[in-house]
Amino acid sequence: MLLVPQIHNAQRFDCRLDHVPTVMRIFDACMALDAFAKTQPSACPDAA
Repeated sequence: MLLVPQIHNAQRFDCRLDHVPTVMRIFDACMALDAFAKTQPSACPDAA
């Protein structure tokens, strides 16, 4: 539940993430689920 927003923000700020491949696999698996994909900031029209 906390992983996805942290990785999203890390990507937004161009942080290096290649040293955590397991975390990135989990993040990618989460983002493949509608529950996560539909709630990311880019999918929310009222998010600024």
